[in-house]
Amino acid sequence: MQVTEWNDKRKEAIEESEYLERFITDIGTHIESMENNTDKLEVIYKDSMLALAYLEGKRLKNIYSGRLIAAFYNSTSIFPYYTYDVTYNELMS
Repeated sequence: MQVTEWNDKRKEAIEESEYLERFITDIGTHIESMENNTDKLEVIYKDSMLALAYLEGKRLKNIYSGRLIAAFYNSTSIFPYYTYDVTYNELMS
């Protein structure tokens, strides 16, 4: 009986370690996604400010029409945000 109990505890420890490794992977993926989204949001913000300046009638030096069109397009960008919680959901179910 003690051997069975010891064996069960060993299996639980291995399973716990595996889940922790998977959590680390999920969190790493989540951080990477947030960093990528931050970069996208910075572009959207800068282009929105450029489009707004144009609409307010401010003089924009060295801005060609193609860049302005891109600024208007980017200022309307919306992108979905996904979470990476596969391991968490698996544990909760």
